[in-house]
Amino acid sequence: MTATADPSQADNARISALIRTTLVDTAPAENFDRILRIATRIFEAPIALIAFANGEPAWCKASVGIASTDLPAAVEIALAGIAAGETRIVPDAWPELAEIRFHAAAPLRTPDGQPVGALCVMDRRPRQEFAAADRAMLTDLGRAVMAELELRARGLQARTLVGELDLRNAVLAAAGAAPSVGEALERIMGVTCDALGAALCHVWQQPAGEDRLRFLGGVIRGRLRHTDYLGRCRALDVYAHNSVVGEAIRTDRQIITPEIAAEDLGHHPLLRLSHENGLLSRIVTPLRVGEDCYAMLTCFDRPDADVAAAAGQVRGIALALLPVLRRQQDHARAELFQRIVETTADAVVVAGADPGDGAGDDSGPRIVYVNPAFEQVTGYTAAEVAGRSPRLLYGPRTEPAARAALRAAIVARRPLRQTITHHRKDGTPFVADLNVSPVTDSMGRHTSWVAIQRDMTAYFEAAEEVGRREAAFRRLFHSNPVPMWIYDRASLRFLEVNNAAMSVYGWTREQFLAMTILDIRPEAERTAAAGSAQAPRDGRAVSGPWRHITAGGQERLVQIMSSLLEHEGTPAVLVGVFDMTEQVRAERALRHSQASLQQTTGQLAEALRLAKLGPWRWRVGAEAAEWSDEIFAIFGTDRASFVPTVETALARIHPDDRQMTRDFLEQTATASGPRSFDFRVLRPDGRIGHCWIEGSRVEDPATGEIWLHGFCQDVTERREIEQALLRAEKLDTIGQMTGGVAHDFNNLLTVIAISLELADAAAEGNPTLRPLIRAAREATDKGAQLTAQLLSYARRQPLRPRPVAPSDFVADLLDMVPRVMGERHTLRASVAPGTPRFQADPAQLETAMLNLLLNARDAMPAGGGITLEMAPVTFTEAYAINQDEVQPGDYVMIAVADAGTGMSAETLARVFEPFFTTKPVGRGTGLGLSMVLGFAKQSGGHVSVYSEMARGTVVKLYLPVTVTEAELPAALAAPQGRLPPIEVLVVEDKEDVRAIACQLCVDLGLMPTAAASGEEALSYLQAGFRFGLLFTDVVLGGALDGVRLAEQASALQPGLPVLFTSGYTENTIVHGGRLDEGVRLLTKPYSKAQFVAAVAAALASMLA
Repeated sequence: MTATADPSQADNARISALIRTTLVDTAPAENFDRILRIATRIFEAPIALIAFANGEPAWCKASVGIASTDLPAAVEIALAGIAAGETRIVPDAWPELAEIRFHAAAPLRTPDGQPVGALCVMDRRPRQEFAAADRAMLTDLGRAVMAELELRARGLQARTLVGELDLRNAVLAAAGAAPSVGEALERIMGVTCDALGAALCHVWQQPAGEDRLRFLGGVIRGRLRHTDYLGRCRALDVYAHNSVVGEAIRTDRQIITPEIAAEDLGHHPLLRLSHENGLLSRIVTPLRVGEDCYAMLTCFDRPDADVAAAAGQVRGIALALLPVLRRQQDHARAELFQRIVETTADAVVVAGADPGDGAGDDSGPRIVYVNPAFEQVTGYTAAEVAGRSPRLLYGPRTEPAARAALRAAIVARRPLRQTITHHRKDGTPFVADLNVSPVTDSMGRHTSWVAIQRDMTAYFEAAEEVGRREAAFRRLFHSNPVPMWIYDRASLRFLEVNNAAMSVYGWTREQFLAMTILDIRPEAERTAAAGSAQAPRDGRAVSGPWRHITAGGQERLVQIMSSLLEHEGTPAVLVGVFDMTEQVRAERALRHSQASLQQTTGQLAEALRLAKLGPWRWRVGAEAAEWSDEIFAIFGTDRASFVPTVETALARIHPDDRQMTRDFLEQTATASGPRSFDFRVLRPDGRIGHCWIEGSRVEDPATGEIWLHGFCQDVTERREIEQALLRAEKLDTIGQMTGGVAHDFNNLLTVIAISLELADAAAEGNPTLRPLIRAAREATDKGAQLTAQLLSYARRQPLRPRPVAPSDFVADLLDMVPRVMGERHTLRASVAPGTPRFQADPAQLETAMLNLLLNARDAMPAGGGITLEMAPVTFTEAYAINQDEVQPGDYVMIAVADAGTGMSAETLARVFEPFFTTKPVGRGTGLGLSMVLGFAKQSGGHVSVYSEMARGTVVKLYLPVTVTEAELPAALAAPQGRLPPIEVLVVEDKEDVRAIACQLCVDLGLMPTAAASGEEALSYLQAGFRFGLLFTDVVLGGALDGVRLAEQASALQPGLPVLFTSGYTENTIVHGGRLDEGVRLLTKPYSKAQFVAAVAAALASMLA
């Protein structure tokens, strides 16, 4: 615990007084007992004592009439209230005190007035009288006690001073006898350790302006002699901020540590080292010498060491240490100066003060010291020049004026700096920068001369070289054909311009030098140009293009090359100007051309990609060929998985086309012009692609090698489009032919069918005639069916579409299957949940499904199961765009699958061709799937077929989902019984058909009126005749067809029911494959029952 802790102010004053009077160490004395006996007699008191207080606890110095066991209580009574500083009388202390009833205490004060104790008399009985004289007497006795103590303290103090003087003299004597500063320090520290019984003493220095402390030396005693304590001290990093030594220096006060505290070890490395070596206490005494600070550290390893008493002695020793530290400081500075002089590159000469008489080369001050640099520069050794005059460096090149100026300075004892030519020992001259100064002592007396000279030969040679270079630079600058100038970095003013700049820009040198570099820039760019010119940068820079303006106002595009330099001491920039006007124009044109070329190249590449056209080349006789990415795509492969050679390419070509490909290559290699042909490619996915190839023969003029260059294009889509057009033309041709044939054929069939039906009724009861009539009627039905299939394939069959519910459709189909397919074939139907209604003509749908089911049955002659599946599907844009006549949207799929013989790829490719069949003769017409395709397309749908040999076939029919409006009403059922007896206007241009129609009307109880043309029928109406029904053929000879006849007839007889009939309408009442709204059509040929139903429906529609 450090003795510098601050207690309260009163305690501090009291402790100081006790220390000064040495109360603690005062032994019991007879004088104090004598004073107490006098007090008991004077005051007739049985008890008297002298007590002192030194903080806690207090103690009794002397006592009379009281047992030792009662002393603590008596001392407490005596010292009570001494801080007040007045004599205190207590006549009767009852009831607070029972044993001591009376006591009187006089305070004991030091000469500086501090109360340190009390003289007290006591009695065990109360006393009421204690006169003022008694009080004064008690105070005087107290003063006598303090006089005795003061006398003893002064004697002890005198003895201490004598001891300190003796120790200081011993220290001074030890230092004075030391041969060196270091030895003196060591002897002083040794005397300190021996005199104080210290274990060690060492000294630290803090140079001015530094935080780190330097270890100057130390002495150790006792058991520390056998340790490396001093070596470890030198190795420590001790700083002013982390050590008690630094704290003492910083606060400039002595620090006493009677006991090293464990909590301080982590903060002070030097303290930790002391504690590790058994040191228990220490004294740190600061010193100051000039700007440097020092501290002497004295440590003790004895627990009984009186650190406080030793502190004063240490202070005395520290004062004796000051002269030694001054000597050490001077010695260190002298060593530093000597090292500086000996290590400097300049020659240093020290000469005596005597100037000499000036006569002769050896006259003048005598050399007493030269440094190594002098020896190296001049070639003389120190021994050779010692005692000689510096004039030995003179020679034939030494300037007389310089010699005279140097002599005048020496005589006048004033400093001089000049350039002079000296000579080395070997006689070679060198130019020196000479600096001569007189040296005086502290009394101002001239004691010597010091001369410092620097060899300037290299400097002047370099200066001459610089001059030559500057002259060359100026010649190059002014004669350079490139415009150049120098401008001030700060003001941007022109400092110099060359002739080329004046010629190109049109200003004179005087005009340029009155301008800044901003004056040659366009007005709008000057602010940016100023910021760019003054921006910090290093070295050379190239920038531009910039716009410059000439004196004539012309604008020039230039590139700037600049470099930093100094021009006559001014930071400047050297600029070279390169005209880029034509270059920039050319570069712009080049960039435009490159951009156009790049755009054209990109467009060409895109065009090649879109056209599926790619270039190729092949060196004749080589194995590998070179293909573009487009050709790899045509062959269905890529560069990573396919190496294009003649053989690998032929392997991908259709076998029927390989020989043609070889012939093409051979003929092209010898032909003079381009050649081309078409071939087929077998792609990895099994599809066949159609390609067109063209090639030309090219001879390499450098090597003579023959190359074939050309293009290859994927024309699969073109071929498919061509085939689709052929199919469309074929279909159109068949449609036109079918329409014409069907019209005439249906007219004939109508006559035959009705005639046979009427004859069948008339032949009732004739067993011979009726079978013949029935056979003829069956043949007629087959003919009608054949014409219907032809019209359906040609998409000219009139459709009556309506919404169809999937459940109703499947139920009707399951009822029909047993009658059609027999017992060996079964039908399993399934409808996916959520399958909506779809739009179709029920009659045509039934015919299409009958064709599909019959095909499935015929594919399994031995019998088997047929699967029918219905589900909703959606065609996306991506799917529809790759299909024929398919629109994106929602559809219902009807799939019919069998497990029959299946179809080959060749058969599958022709499956929709009319009259194509694989069935035996007489088993099929070849129009079944053609009719299904025509019906699907006419209904806005789609058909797809998938088949594998020996595994079966799946035909998928897609029909559009129905519109959201309510279901159209079903056809009115034919009324029961005969038709009403109405007049019917029968209009038919074919006489036989007209006649049979009229006969049918008569047979049904109707009253027909026949007309051979539309004009004839219209004339009846115009004449005022009125009819119950107009029954007219759609296609009539003459200008007035059935549709226009109906329009005009309705105008003449509003509400007239109209029933059309036709074997082929030629788009008159059928548009988009569907009957016009509100039109009633009876298709030829028709039966009696069909005629009755159609007439009844027409009449009913007018009544609805």
